[in-house]
Amino acid sequence: MSSTPNQNIQRLNALVELVEELKADHEGFKGLAAKRFQVLSAEVQLLQTNNKHLKHENQDLKKQINYVDNENAGEDSDDRTVLEGSSDLREGAFQIPNDGAMSADQAQKSLGAVSSKPVRDAILEAFSHYMGISNVQPKNLPAFPFGISKDHQKWPKDPSTQKPYHRYNWTLTADDPTNAESLQEIQAWVMDNAPTEIPEAAPMIQTVLPKDLRQKIRKKYQYLSRKYCKRHDKGADVVEEGLEDEGDVRKALSKAVRDSRAESKLEQHIRKRPLSWYEDSKYDVAFIINAMSDDEDDPDWRPTSAEIKNYISHAPDYRSPLQNYSKTGYVHGKFERTYSSVLTTKLVPSKLHQTERPGETTVTRWMMTRQVVKIVREHILEMQLRS
Repeated sequence: MSSTPNQNIQRLNALVELVEELKADHEGFKGLAAKRFQVLSAEVQLLQTNNKHLKHENQDLKKQINYVDNENAGEDSDDRTVLEGSSDLREGAFQIPNDGAMSADQAQKSLGAVSSKPVRDAILEAFSHYMGISNVQPKNLPAFPFGISKDHQKWPKDPSTQKPYHRYNWTLTADDPTNAESLQEIQAWVMDNAPTEIPEAAPMIQTVLPKDLRQKIRKKYQYLSRKYCKRHDKGADVVEEGLEDEGDVRKALSKAVRDSRAESKLEQHIRKRPLSWYEDSKYDVAFIINAMSDDEDDPDWRPTSAEIKNYISHAPDYRSPLQNYSKTGYVHGKFERTYSSVLTTKLVPSKLHQTERPGETTVTRWMMTRQVVKIVREHILEMQLRS
């Protein structure tokens, strides 16, 4: 009789374990379903964005077709053609003249409208809205969250809608897939919401051609990309006041960065000193931070995903131009071309050998003097300090 209760308890425990396993399986399937739903929602949102973009492109093509038809027919009528927009994009439709659909005047108006302050404000508002920041300035631009996707729970989201914020990889171009999708959403927002959010931009938006707006948004992204990369490379603020969006901003290297680069050079030279000719204390003055040359950023360098950053190394101000010789020429034995101008200037003519032997050059005869050895040693010291 005592074995029966034990068996019942064992069966009950097995049933409890089975229920727990079913609960765990249910939670697992529930999590997978939620993730799948997020993926499908993102795909639907992407398709909707692409659909809006294609509709804008379609409107642009219709305008071009009307222009070509009118040019071929040679008509100059005042009829107005109605381009019906999608109900998802605008309410109702807007009209443009047949004879001016894509005329030079219309193209000029589009360029003027896209450069106007209301349209530029609308583009800034779109960037601000999608990035979740109040002011689009280099110091406020968010970094790209590497290692996670938009579906990840740690990706920044709008608290009210839970939609992922835009995060741009500022080191990549506007055409890179990482950024292109978000920039398409910027264009769609300007076309759809700017007339409501910024009423003074409404007439401008109707005049702007989609291709001009797209190019303006690309230029704005390129401008922000340059500002972001320069700020994070140099660690200094960039002043935006009085600058055009497409302006090329160049600023002096900060003192902290200059000192840091000079210190690294000095440390390298000190490490090499014990193996050189310059262990004597009389050369100590050459191993101080003020004797190091500055490395400046190349002003023509632009940040890309593959290009290595370039620096320009300048010789110290105290150095004579005659001393800026070619290191490669010396290493490969091109001694005459490297040192001839320096030796001609520094050697005392009275100490030169006046006799000339067949096959000897002037520099070869100069090598017989102690003065040449001293000059060459000075140059080698400077070469090591610059390396």
